[in-house]
This record gives sequence, C-alpha cells and structure tokens, in this order.
Amino acid sequence: MTGTITGGSSVYGSVLSPGTVGFSNLIANDVVTPASITVNTVGLLSSSHLKAGTHTGIQSVSGTLSGTDAANYSFAGASADYTVAQLALTGAAIAPVTTTYGTTAAAGAVSFTNVFSGDAVSSTASIVNPLTSSSGNLKAGSYSQNAAATLTGNDAGNYSFTGFTTSSANYTVNQLALTGTITGGSSVYG
Repeated sequence: MTGTITGGSSVYGSVLSPGTVGFSNLIANDVVTPASITVNTVGLLSSSHLKAGTHTGIQSVSGTLSGTDAANYSFAGASADYTVAQLALTGAAIAPVTTTYGTTAAAGAVSFTNVFSGDAVSSTASIVNPLTSSSGNLKAGSYSQNAAATLTGNDAGNYSFTGFTTSSANYTVNQLALTGTITGGSSVYG
C-alpha cells in the first residue's frame, strides 16, 4: 500500500495539528486505518514549542495498520513536512518616560501580552519627531513613541509584529528649573 500525509500545520505555541494519511491504492470499500501520525520535534523547539517555519519530513506514520481488512495490505510508512506559522504579537505597549530638559533618557521599553514565557523577543522604541534645542538637547514638551516592526532576540523568528505609534504622547521632557544668583551691582552717586 502506498500513502501520503497531507497537511499538517499550526501557529507557533499552539497544539500541533498533524496532517491526514491518504492511501492511493486502497481497494474501494476496504476498511483500513493507519497508525497515528507523529511529529518529531527533537532539536526544533523554542521554549517547548515547535519553532516557526517549514520543517522537512518531521511528520511520519508507521507501517502499522488496523481495521477489518488491514491483514490484506502492507504499508512501509510515510513522512511529510510540517509548517508552523509565526504568532502575531498583540497587546503591545511602550512604557512612559519622564525626564528633564538636558537629561538624556532612553525611549520606553516595549512589551507584549502574548510572548511565551522563556522566549527572548523584543522591539526597540524611538521618539516620534524629536525636536532639539540649539544645544542639541531634546526640547521640553510631550512626544509620542514608536515601536519598531523589526523584532530582535533568539526567538524573534517565531513571531510577527507590525510596529505601532503610541496614541498619546507618553514621553515627557519637563522644563529645567533655572537657578541663579545676582552678583555685585554698584555705581557712583549721580
């Protein structure tokens, strides 16, 4: 008996969904059922999840057959590829930042609500339309922040992200309170 495994895909982090076995030369009305399909994940895990991508030949079914007519057939087994789609990141946020004019502060940290524990994945934030003073310092005021669509980290390939800009200005540069003294001040009468 010859057979193939069709399908077999899931999204990163979800339960694996193996394909189905189809026999190309099964005689009509015979009852034959193949053994279950297994997905070999050895060496392909990221935080206990199968990494995103197309994995060649990791689905397999053994030659064990069952069913009323199984004794009439032999089956050498079959293998097929398995595809894992990237998980779209959601719930992205950029931490607010408050600083004072003349004091350099990095943009806020980007966070996501659905990154799996143990996965190393991040995005960098930047200030939208920064305005600088004559001295090159970021001017006092409020700015929006932007999260880059490019992800970094060892597990970045398992995720997709479109990037975004904060809906409100959450990067604040407060005015610098000036301190001063009056020195001297004198004259001759008249």
